[in-house]
Formats: sequence, structure tokens, C-alpha cells
Amino acid sequence: MAFFTFPKQTVEDATNWVSSYYRQDDIFSPNNSRYDFALEQGVLKIVNSLETPIFMGVFCEKRATEYQVPNIFLRKGHYTTLLRSDGHEVGSLLWFYKEKKVLTQDLLPLIKDDIQTSLEFLITQGQALDIQVDGSYNYTTSSITLDIKVTGKNGIDVFNKSFNI
Repeated sequence: MAFFTFPKQTVEDATNWVSSYYRQDDIFSPNNSRYDFALEQGVLKIVNSLETPIFMGVFCEKRATEYQVPNIFLRKGHYTTLLRSDGHEVGSLLWFYKEKKVLTQDLLPLIKDDIQTSLEFLITQGQALDIQVDGSYNYTTSSITLDIKVTGKNGIDVFNKSFNI
């Protein structure tokens, strides 16, 4: 994997420069839309990952409905939703469930369904073949552990992590 800094000013110039820098079969090419950026020791690095869209899908705050939060100013929502033309809302309602005084076993299926729905865009866009969200409830700490596994379009697991909320 190469390390680089962008020598150009515009996004289009930078994209063309990066695309020409890598061979056609490398991850950052016009024929492969699955890539991500990581910062390693202050240098921008291209990585073969879906972490950023997965984290945005799970942890960004999706706008709550009027039924869920009556006060319009407290419904939250991620600003990038306004930029999308396909109607997909960025994020999940995980924030809504975390604001409950106590997480209960009854919330587990709701949270799992919401996280699953928030990541479906990866399948719709052809970035992933399968998304599995599993979870468990800890009665001692009143917390929920979510296990998220995403299978890439090549059939290989590209994301497999657990989160405690």
C-alpha cells in the first residue's frame, strides 16, 4: 500500500492523480468503488475498507419521527441526508434508544432492526452481499452488546466488530 499526499488543489484533480497512481486492479480505480481513507502517522492512506460508511450508518443520528420525539428541535438528524437524492436517511436511531433511562431486553430487537435497516444501503449500492446484526442483553449492567458482520461483494467478511452500548 502506498502513502501519499495530494499534490493537486481540486477534488477532481486529486481523484485523477490518485487513479493514475494506482494500477487498474488496485482498490482505488474507476472500476472499484469500495475504498476508504485512513490516517496513519499523519499521512493519508487508502485502505480496502467499509468502516466509514458502516460507522456513519450505525452512529450518525438519524432524524426521529414526530411520534418518537414530539419536539421538532430535539429530533436530531444528520446533515448529509439533505444532500442525498435517493431518499436514504444517513444514520440510525441508536441515539434515541441510548437516551432512554435504562436499556431493557425489550429494546434489543428494535435496536437490531434499526441498525440492520441503517446498513441496508451497502447492499443496495452493491458494496456488500450480506449484513448480520446480532446482539445480547447483559442483565447485570443493563447494557446491550451488538455484533455487526458485513460480507463484502466478493463474499469475504469485511467488517466484524462488537459494540457495547
